[in-house]
Amino acid sequence: MSSKRNVILYTFLVLALWALGTFIHEAAHALIAVAFGSKILSFGVMSIQLYPEFEQIAWNGWIAYLEHTGTGDTWQRGLVQLMGSGATSAVGYLAIVLLLVFRPKGFIRLALLAMAVTYALDIIAYSVFPLIGLRHAIFIGGDFAEPAVGAEKMGIPQLFYYIILVLHTAIYYGLIACYLRRCNGKNIPAGVEENGHA
Repeated sequence: MSSKRNVILYTFLVLALWALGTFIHEAAHALIAVAFGSKILSFGVMSIQLYPEFEQIAWNGWIAYLEHTGTGDTWQRGLVQLMGSGATSAVGYLAIVLLLVFRPKGFIRLALLAMAVTYALDIIAYSVFPLIGLRHAIFIGGDFAEPAVGAEKMGIPQLFYYIILVLHTAIYYGLIACYLRRCNGKNIPAGVEENGHA
């Protein structure tokens, strides 16, 4: 495959996974909120409101947004906030498990590896970047530490939350490194299939 074609493929893959990750994040907020009896009021991407009516609105810097009626108590509101990034992390862990168990090849391997590498960043970036004055995607996205605030509303002390976040980061990327190093007992160089052919 040519280098130019690889760049196009990788760019498309990253954009598609970014869009999917954004959908997973917002869908998790919505599902948890609705499970607690909330009603979805509006949903949009950047300056485009998609629900309840398709229209352009003022853009406040968010990648996507979801507005819903209030949930019953503070703990429920916290879980709604935490589960946006929590869901993308869970999907990222699933991608790692699929890589380790099934060891796919080709495009499926590339897509799962890209998903695994990037989806853990949602909760990390959302928890850290707003604390230093950035948005969760540096220039755009959430402007407060949404999952950390959600955890605090659930009664989880901030110090404990950030310790868990560090452990999450170490375990998550440790599993990816384990996959890349073929910790399942085979030491196959990157780009070489098991039959010895590149």
